[in-house]
Amino acid sequence: MNGAKNVIIAAEEAKVRRVVFTSSIGAVYMDPKRSIDLVVDESCWSDLEYCKNTKVLFTYPTVLFNDNFY
Repeated sequence: MNGAKNVIIAAEEAKVRRVVFTSSIGAVYMDPKRSIDLVVDESCWSDLEYCKNTKVLFTYPTVLFNDNFY
């Protein structure tokens, strides 16, 4: 819990307007169509079909879990 708390405190000190917190980078990382230069926000979810096709299945439940909160 300290890691999440530290991120929120640092964001507040840096005057960050919004923090997107997910349970795993896998929730937002796996999308071959997204530019690597794009800032990731709550609209950026891993492509579930891509995850299935490449057998990166650990991301599948992560995306489903996190997507239910947005």
